[in-house]
Amino acid sequence: MRDKDERVTCPACWGDGVDCGLACVSCGHLMVEMTCRLCDGGGTITAEQADWRRRGEECRSSRLRRGLTLRAACNQFGMSATELIGMQYGLASPAPLERALGITGNDGEK
Repeated sequence: MRDKDERVTCPACWGDGVDCGLACVSCGHLMVEMTCRLCDGGGTITAEQADWRRRGEECRSSRLRRGLTLRAACNQFGMSATELIGMQYGLASPAPLERALGITGNDGEK
């Protein structure tokens, strides 16, 4: 088991510190390079945050298997889209989302 403060390579940008995203411009949308949101451009995250990311991906997969759109999940679970996306992406602990989805076995929760 890793120390929760140990640094690991960011799984979103693979340590590059940059990610691709869509930018809205006057002619539509454009793919651009941007600072990675998960590691804030540093290329590493804590082991705890990597665990949050893994668990968040499990939550997203579970939500999609149930046919729940982001909006429907937000309404059903009483969460904002920002909160739910943050938990799925590893920016926040996914524990509330795991509880809402009935996912057990992560950190002894539920």
